[in-house]
Amino acid sequence: MKKYSLFCIIISAVLLLMVINVSCNKESNDISIESTDFVGMWEAVNYNGQNLHSRKISYWFKSDGSCEIEDNVQSSLIMEGRWFFSGQDKRITVISNNYQYNATLSILWYSKYTNRFKAMVKCSGEESEIIYLRTLIQ
Repeated sequence: MKKYSLFCIIISAVLLLMVINVSCNKESNDISIESTDFVGMWEAVNYNGQNLHSRKISYWFKSDGSCEIEDNVQSSLIMEGRWFFSGQDKRITVISNNYQYNATLSILWYSKYTNRFKAMVKCSGEESEIIYLRTLIQ
């Protein structure tokens, strides 16, 4: 009986590691969660100091490192690119696939006790745009 339960524990641990499959690059502190897609919706509440109402933004951070961010009001793709997570400063960085304007999006957890985020968009040659986001529970 003990051999059987130990075997089950080992198999469970191996399966758990296969499901989670987290890789970490020690030099850059970048962590990528390789077997999970993150899908959800934000509500943009403020854009460069102006309050916004009913501006819903969908996000899909895919396990292959690609991502899509879409404006639900206009049903248009805002940004498509590659995403990375830095465990050191707890920042998600998205680098756009559109090489014409070379945009980078940085998403930071704005408040530790709420579901608010601060997103900064920087295009080549332009100043940063700041957007405050709130996660919508679905």
